[in-house]
Amino acid sequence: MVARSLSQARALAHESRIEILHVLQQAAEPMGVHELAPRLGLHRTTTRDHLEHLVAAGYVAKAPEARATRGRPRILYSARERPTVPSADAWFRDNLIKVLLAGYGQPLESHAGAAVQAGVQQADGWVAERGAGVRGAPAVGAGAFSGAEELTQLAVIEAHLEELGFEPELDPHEPQIHMRHCPFLDVAREHTDVVCSVHLGLARGVLAQQGGPLTAERLEPFAGPHHCVLHLARRPADTL
Repeated sequence: MVARSLSQARALAHESRIEILHVLQQAAEPMGVHELAPRLGLHRTTTRDHLEHLVAAGYVAKAPEARATRGRPRILYSARERPTVPSADAWFRDNLIKVLLAGYGQPLESHAGAAVQAGVQQADGWVAERGAGVRGAPAVGAGAFSGAEELTQLAVIEAHLEELGFEPELDPHEPQIHMRHCPFLDVAREHTDVVCSVHLGLARGVLAQQGGPLTAERLEPFAGPHHCVLHLARRPADTL
């Protein structure tokens, strides 16, 4: 499972692979390297290498061309339908690739803003599929929070971040959660604004679904080598 996750992360961590996947998803039929390479402006060997990474990660299928004539058949590639799986890691990666493809070719600023909104919307599906009913105080202590609703919200967001593999740790003094491990590091380094914006939106959506005064204000990426910080804030009373 770990090796599979790393393969998926590396497959998404290169702009050309996202472009290849975008082209294959739009194609009416499977395509060969000789068709893809000139369309992408890449050498055939480079294109083939990117395709093999996507095949290994499960995003692309390959098969020999069916032909009646003699000779070596071409290898054709097509985008695969991603199966529904219970893994939180797989769930997030499937949704992340949708956001990356949806924003392909858009200005970075508009893509990042759309990614936040996509994360908020994904929280609806996340809560429906994974469940929102986490009760009790967060495992690491209340830190800067004390109200019953706040503690319940913290317990919920901590549980979701833990399931995604972020190793969350509530700051004992400041309204923030330290995420000591990024399971999507390869992708985040290449697409920081988009990946972190989706995480921010997802956190906002989960907190809003639970209900209470807290919201996710901003996400500070790479506060350390493998360390990001989710900054929380109390919403104004007239918005509750």
